[in-house]
Formats: sequence, C-alpha cells, structure tokens
Amino acid sequence: GLCLFFTADFVESFFADPLFLFTLPYFHREGGNMRITLLGPKASALARRLKAMQREIRKLRADSPHALRAALYEALIHLARVYTAKTGAPVRENPTAIRLRQLIERHFRENHQPRDYARRLRITAGHLNHLARRHLGRTAGVLIRERLALEAKRQLLHTEATAAEIAYALGFKDPAYFARFFKRESGSSPTGFRIGATEPSRASRRASVAREAPSMLGWPAPKSGTPPFQVTAAAMMAGEPSTREMKHSSRPSPRQRA
Repeated sequence: GLCLFFTADFVESFFADPLFLFTLPYFHREGGNMRITLLGPKASALARRLKAMQREIRKLRADSPHALRAALYEALIHLARVYTAKTGAPVRENPTAIRLRQLIERHFRENHQPRDYARRLRITAGHLNHLARRHLGRTAGVLIRERLALEAKRQLLHTEATAAEIAYALGFKDPAYFARFFKRESGSSPTGFRIGATEPSRASRRASVAREAPSMLGWPAPKSGTPPFQVTAAAMMAGEPSTREMKHSSRPSPRQRA
C-alpha cells in the first residue's frame, strides 16, 4: 500500500477554484463515513496512479510539481466519484459554515477580522468560532489569514505587482505590516517567496519541489491477489499538512509518517 501526503496549498496555489478541496465529499465533513474500500480494477487503477506519482517524486525535475498536481487532481476526482457512488449523496454541510466560506471568499480583501463575518451572519464572534472549529477544523481568524496568504502567493507567482501593490490590493494599509504577516504565514518574505518560486538554483529548486510535492510512504503488499485499498480521509485544513492513507487491512505498526 501507499500513503499520500500533501498540503492544501500545493493544490490551491495553482487552481482557480479556492474551494475545490471543500467540494470533495470526503473532506470537511462532520460525521459520516470517511472510508472507502476499493476492490479489483478500481484498486489497481488507483495503485497505478499513486505509483506513477511515486516514480515522479523519486526523480524530480523542474516541471515535476505540475505533473504531480495534475495526477493528484485526477486521483482526488476519481476518489470523489467512487465515494459518491458508494455512499449516495454527499453529507449535507452546516449551512452557516458554507455561508462563512462564501463570505470569506467574497470579502477577504476588505474584511480581515472575524467580527466582520459574525456581523454579516448575525451571530456572535464566539459562536462563529465555535461553528468554524466544529465544521471547518479551525477558527474564523485562521480561515481569513489562510485566504489572504493564498491570494498573496498567487499574486506573487502570477503577476508583476510589487509587494506593496499586493498589500494595498489585499486591504493592508501598511506594506511593512503585510510583509510581516506574509512571513509569519509562509515562512519567507514576499520578495524571497517570489525569487524562490521563479529563479531557484538547481539545488534549491529540487529542495523546494521536494517540500511542496506530495510525498509517499509504502510498505510491502501481500504476495498474492489484488489487495483491497481502504482510503481514509483525515479532516483536512487548508494550508496545513493533511494525510490520505491508502492501506491494506494489515496495517503496519507503529504508524509510518512522512
């Protein structure tokens, strides 16, 4: 079997739909079945996808992140279809949590504080954070900061705008404060992030790809037959590492980690 680890940012930084990961029926769900068992041809097809990604990771090239994103996207959609076919209609989400995500997507540039969204939803800030933690896995403030950092990264990657211009476009009145915010959220300055993403040396590029790319761990499969795959989706938090486990029924112990 194989374990696939990736961060939400690895997907969201390059796809137009920032809510894509939220649309998958096996993530961000309160309760419900979070496991899919794949047998026969479907298990073999998923195994081939993951092993192709594993080969790409072992021989990283400059364009490997793009190849891995495409393969990851395909695998996630494939699993979503299997999940829906096996479980029926996706579990209904909390309507306030859905509304919060929509409001953040619409207003994150001008509204940076949870109280702004609590006021729009006509609930208290404390209740808003309770709902966000329960249904989305983190506080409203974290959701807002993640969305701001994601948009800043996109602007740095895909536009020629200066860090100051991006700061003002995202509602920061002080570019210096924006720079501190960005470094706290991403670990590097806006200028350093842009340089590292567009002009890395060969060695640093490989290291960067290795950090961003999905990583896999494997252990020996049973020697005979096509084993079933069980896919367990951990509650994923955008911008934070998340785990997808593809494992055989005889799980190794202790748990292997990336």
